[in-house]
Amino acid sequence: MSDGAGTPLDRLLAWSAGQDAVRAVVLMGSQARTEMPADEWSDTDVLVVTEDPGLLLGTQRWAGEAFGALVLSFTEPTPLAGLRE
Repeated sequence: MSDGAGTPLDRLLAWSAGQDAVRAVVLMGSQARTEMPADEWSDTDVLVVTEDPGLLLGTQRWAGEAFGALVLSFTEPTPLAGLRE
C-alpha cells in the first residue's frame, strides 16, 4: 500500500518496480510535453506495459496499492473485440 509520499507518478513507479509482470511505465500526454507543458489541473496519462493485462484490468486492487483510496476509476472498450483498457 502506498504511504502517500511523492506524486501519484512517483507512487506508481514505486509500485511497478515491485511487480515482475510490469515491463515499463510510459508517461504520455500533456505531462510528457516540453512545449506547452501541462498546467496544475492536468491529469497524468500513463501506459503500463505488462505481460499480464489481467493484473491491471481484472481488479482495481493494484491501483489502491499504488495510490491509496480511489475516487474514480474506469475502463473502456478498445477497437479490438472484447478487450478493454
